Amino acid sequence: MSGSYLRKKLCKLIALSLVLTLCSGCVQNFNPPGEENAAAYAPTSGGSSKNSVSTDNVSVDSASGVSSDVAEEEVGNDEGIKVIALYKSVEYYDESDEDGNTVAYGSCDRIGVSENGYARLEKSLELEYREEKETIIDTVSGYVKDIEEDSDKAWFDGEMLPYYSEYHAEAVRSDERVVSVLKLYNSYAGGAHPNYYYTAINLEPSTGKRLKISDIISDTDEFADAVEKEILKVVDREELLVDSVSGEVKKMIDDPDNYGELTYLLDYDGMEVIFSPYAITAYAAGSQKIRLNYEDYPKLIDQSYAERPLHYIEPVLDGLTYYAGSGKNKKTISFEENYDGGGYIGAFEIKLNGQGIEQNSYYYKSDIYLAHIGDKTYALIDKYSDNDYHYTDVFDVNSDKAVKLDTVDAGVDGTNMALNPDKLTLIIRSDLLSTYNVTALYSIDENGEFKPEEDFAYVVSEYPNHLKLKITKVAKMLDDEDGNSMHDVTMGSQTELIFYRTDLKNTVDFKLKDGNIVRFKVNSNGGDYGQSIDGEPIEEIFENLLFAG
Repeated sequence: MSGSYLRKKLCKLIALSLVLTLCSGCVQNFNPPGEENAAAYAPTSGGSSKNSVSTDNVSVDSASGVSSDVAEEEVGNDEGIKVIALYKSVEYYDESDEDGNTVAYGSCDRIGVSENGYARLEKSLELEYREEKETIIDTVSGYVKDIEEDSDKAWFDGEMLPYYSEYHAEAVRSDERVVSVLKLYNSYAGGAHPNYYYTAINLEPSTGKRLKISDIISDTDEFADAVEKEILKVVDREELLVDSVSGEVKKMIDDPDNYGELTYLLDYDGMEVIFSPYAITAYAAGSQKIRLNYEDYPKLIDQSYAERPLHYIEPVLDGLTYYAGSGKNKKTISFEENYDGGGYIGAFEIKLNGQGIEQNSYYYKSDIYLAHIGDKTYALIDKYSDNDYHYTDVFDVNSDKAVKLDTVDAGVDGTNMALNPDKLTLIIRSDLLSTYNVTALYSIDENGEFKPEEDFAYVVSEYPNHLKLKITKVAKMLDDEDGNSMHDVTMGSQTELIFYRTDLKNTVDFKLKDGNIVRFKVNSNGGDYGQSIDGEPIEEIFENLLFAG
């Protein structure tokens, strides 16, 4: 296999809105966007930031690692510490041989800021992304060269096993005090198994400066001893540990070039420390995660990082214990998923202060969040089922036992980082005039209920299944984006209609090729699909209707 047979495929930025359709028939009291709201929510393609900063010519201060040519806007905090909105997108790369077989691929997450006032933070995040992107591209190119030299490397037992290198990023906290991002690298380049490891960045939002561990802790030796103490509480096989965990921690802090950087994050309960496989134990033991809680180490960890917003969401990391309430009402929260023999999760358990309730389930993965609304806390279990349908179970965790409140036919949108319960973007399945996914802005109220914040839900990306008219049809053309004024328009047969948005009740807006918006009102009766417009079944009006089975 020579280099001439390998060709670079498309390398482009796309939103991390994978086709996440949702389980129908599992809704209990989920309200679509309400007509009482005046503004329409139109997320940009790929979740791009409203405060996008060009970094084609970045001037970097060598001392701080952040741009020196951006004047930071004044950030007010009259209402106390606030959540900073972030977005995430992903870039994919792959290399194929002459037969179309993918021989190597990679992906790289990108996190940016979705609001004004944090230009230096945006610049630092962009620099991080560019560095990771370059590494991924170089790694994939290196894989291709290896396979060119020995084409058998990518084949196993008669099957193509592409090499890959993936970088994933997840913000565990984003507010005016700190932005903490966990970074996971997955790779495979032959051998007995894939490899993975973690790193992290902790940024000061006002300056974009990367926080050093000396900015957070008061004493390195005491910190290393505390980490060892917590590791010994959770490790399953102590005999596989290195002789001195505290000694390894100090090496990582003092000599990261030779021993690797210590991976740590700041969440709302304390300082998380994560060890990748091989760091302090054997690969078979997996990664190790612990937390040094602020209240347990008040003199060791800077307590200003314990400050939190009034309303916030925290993503739950596997293996860590979380908390709800405060003072004498404070309780621990932990989650456990039990897999069946077929690779699916058959049972799910939430434990409060060690006492759990178990729910029978059937899904293959989940994303778990804790939504803190004032002094109330709710657990959101976003479950993925077949064909990436997903739905969210909502639990009240404010009493002695977790109580299931609802199952909503929606999932959390990963492109708009789920950190603010007042502005939470959900992915919802619509079956009006076809099956497609939309995003809509919701909030979670003090009772744990999802409330629509906008009138319409918008198609996740440009839906490829455009409809065409079979007949001449009259519709309403909007005179403005909000539809405050409309007029009748007659469209001829074969007019192409591009899905744009829906109210999830009976209205679908389409864009025409000239950019104008036309609106159809759909009735829930008639025809093969049980939907009609002006008394005509929709299959007699449109071509290319496509519904999920």
